[in-house]
Amino acid sequence: MYYCLSYEGNLQELISFYEKNKEILNIPTYIYYKLVIGEAWTYLSIDLVGTLGAIQLSFQTKDQFLYETLFLNKNLSPSSMQDAQSRIGKEKMMEMFERIKNIKIPMEYIPKELVALCDVAMNQNKEVLKLIKRR
Repeated sequence: MYYCLSYEGNLQELISFYEKNKEILNIPTYIYYKLVIGEAWTYLSIDLVGTLGAIQLSFQTKDQFLYETLFLNKNLSPSSMQDAQSRIGKEKMMEMFERIKNIKIPMEYIPKELVALCDVAMNQNKEVLKLIKRR
């Protein structure tokens, strides 16, 4: 699905803004990690800029014996799910949500441009902290 937006501002200003910031504007904003164990698989997808379903954790098997998706807010708090509560119970479901915070995504699944941006931000924060400590 495509949609178009119109821009009523200064077009040259917009182009200049893009040119000045294109490195950061073109950074991948999506992380996807899939793990297959036997006939089942799970995946974690994180949309860093989207508003709907920012984080999803899904479980699935070929025969659909297992098919569930848990949706989380960007702060890792539960957002919604399919029918997990009726199938696995609220207590187990909440345990799953709590354990999501411990998932470690291998570095090779994180876009290298995003890692580089995080490195720059962390180094800038270290410099700011050094300045604060000197005062």
